[in-house]
Amino acid sequence: MIKIKTIVPNTSEQVKYEAPDVVFVNEMIKQKNKIDNNVSRVVLAVEDNDIEMARDESRRAIFGCQKLEQHLRSFPKVFGLPGALNEIKNELVEDANVSFEVLDDGTLHVVLPELFSVRFRGGVMTEQYDNVRSRYVAAFDRYFTDSPFKRYKERVVVLYKSIYKSANDVLDYDNFDLKQITDFISTYCLIDDNPSRMLAISDYEIGEQEHSEVYVIPLSKFDSYSKDIFRQKD
Repeated sequence: MIKIKTIVPNTSEQVKYEAPDVVFVNEMIKQKNKIDNNVSRVVLAVEDNDIEMARDESRRAIFGCQKLEQHLRSFPKVFGLPGALNEIKNELVEDANVSFEVLDDGTLHVVLPELFSVRFRGGVMTEQYDNVRSRYVAAFDRYFTDSPFKRYKERVVVLYKSIYKSANDVLDYDNFDLKQITDFISTYCLIDDNPSRMLAISDYEIGEQEHSEVYVIPLSKFDSYSKDIFRQKD
């Protein structure tokens, strides 16, 4: 694959103020080259029949593409085009593919299109975790700004549920980091996320499509959920 060289400007410290186009292009090129490297490693891993490595590098390439996509979306704002910020927010809300629903018992049900993020792999922060906030913040902002939702005043149970395609895909809990999703829930739904306000539980199910779900359940309504949560899994 062809590796593109970044632009070397004449100035240094004030580049981001005097030449936003140079900064923008350089960041785009760096991200593109990272994706190329990930794809190259996928090919090598497949040739070596190292499927686990191929899977890991595929994920890095996917999240790198998402990061590059977000970067490219921002160019109207970088270059000061009218209405650019609202246009970007609308696109991010649509592409986030997050759904929100308040159930009849007052429980907030949030569906995310992917499994909860893995923060570190091999001691390095993953692209997936690094991009969580930028991928979802517009969707959360839009829903909680436009809806009549009110913060929970009573203690709640926050249920984090991972949906897998098969039992063979189920990951250990220490593979996931729920901090950024918890920050979203705390920011938009709760007065605080300390134990006096929130009790956290993690669970899983087998389904047709791999994704994640969050239930914010008023403690007074939790009994109807507990039988399903605490049943023996097959």
